[in-house]
Amino acid sequence: LSGIAVTFLIDTIAYSGSEWRKYRRLFDARTEVYDFTGIPEYDTNEDFYESEGITREQWQLLVDYNYALDENITADTLEKLLHMLEAEKRRMLMAIHIQELMLELRLQLDNT
Repeated sequence: LSGIAVTFLIDTIAYSGSEWRKYRRLFDARTEVYDFTGIPEYDTNEDFYESEGITREQWQLLVDYNYALDENITADTLEKLLHMLEAEKRRMLMAIHIQELMLELRLQLDNT
């Protein structure tokens, strides 16, 4: 247990600089986007991309996993994508919940 604490302390000290914090933010956001969510289609989300200043070319770099070619694609960019995807997931879950409630209500009305 103490070995884990020492390792964590060394890691915290070694990677506490602002450049490392920026890198870790980018790494964490990249992991979430590419490993768990994916890049939303441009055409169906054009309003979002335009409002966030993400061009079609930048989107294509993201899709092709070449985002490092554009220095304007940062952790903020990937985090904005994540926030949009989380909001979409909440909307979809709410729609499913409403459908389930409507079905339950219909079943109850049919049984009366």
